[in-house]
Amino acid sequence: YPLLEWQKYLAIEAHKYKPDNRWLYPEIVAIMSRQNGKSTFMALRILTGMFVWGEKLQLGTAHKLTTSSEIFYKILEIIETNPKLAGYFEKKFESKGLQEIRLHNGARYIIRANNNASRGISAPSTIHLDEVREYHDEDVWASMRYTQMASPNPQIWIYSSAGDQHSIVLNKLRERGLAAAAGADDPIGYFEWSAEAGVKIDPDDPKFWEGIAQANPSLGFTIHPDNIRAILNDPEDIIRTEVLSQWVDTINPVIVPSQWHACEVGGIRLSPDADTWLAVDLSPDRKHAALVASQRMGDQFILILLQTWFNPSTLDDRQMANDIADWVRKFPTQLVAYSKRTAGAVASRLKPAGIQIA
Repeated sequence: YPLLEWQKYLAIEAHKYKPDNRWLYPEIVAIMSRQNGKSTFMALRILTGMFVWGEKLQLGTAHKLTTSSEIFYKILEIIETNPKLAGYFEKKFESKGLQEIRLHNGARYIIRANNNASRGISAPSTIHLDEVREYHDEDVWASMRYTQMASPNPQIWIYSSAGDQHSIVLNKLRERGLAAAAGADDPIGYFEWSAEAGVKIDPDDPKFWEGIAQANPSLGFTIHPDNIRAILNDPEDIIRTEVLSQWVDTINPVIVPSQWHACEVGGIRLSPDADTWLAVDLSPDRKHAALVASQRMGDQFILILLQTWFNPSTLDDRQMANDIADWVRKFPTQLVAYSKRTAGAVASRLKPAGIQIA
């Protein structure tokens, strides 16, 4: 299995060690577009740990067990088709929610389903988390991370393509990685291959292909440009995350952001006498929020952004409700719409004030 250039680079940089022979980077994040060879790299890293470095226990999981199983069978195939490796093979175990490969030297690679990934596991040398963008809470991350507290030289690998605002774990890791690149004292190894922001999806624009090359280090080796052209009719958010490795607000959104921006008209103002409808929503992490207003203009409705909020910790429901009440008093407001999943706490403070909510 000859390594591609990006795989060689990542293998060298990620496995540097300190003077005490512990890993320089106990956490490794590798982000790039799909089908560039992340799975092959992961399989080879697991095999190296088992056969070369004597890592006694490696643990793997993903948002779906089928994703981890693909790596499991890839590793098994490599072992079984290589006589030298096959001589070390002892047995495999497979049951519901669990797969394991065991060698005669005692090395084990275990795959667990997300809901019980860390149960009964103690001190794994290495953990492999695949497609971390799908982790919308920190439960699995926290439970896996703390199994390594007694490991003598732990390392955790995070593999993923770009995410969206719901990718809670991946977004925090990215913030740390970018901060470390800017000089922050953080022992995270962050490796991201992605297109520069602002790249337009236009196959006739050379800058688009520059972005493709930035996000696809295997372009020209295992990925042919014609394969890229074949998917350019897919939704924009899918192309940006899967092919350009760019973060988006939402994957598979109801409204495509570029189409939304195309509806923008400058110079529109709300009438202080027209019936008005307001709507408020918060981001899932409760750090961002926005309030919009709509009025009828002829046979169309106009929509205007009134206010946004941000708090690096968490938004203040009371303050938001007071701000919204001020806007309600400025116009003949019919109601304030809200999402029960994200803005219910804010809406509950509006109702006692006699403000119609829905």
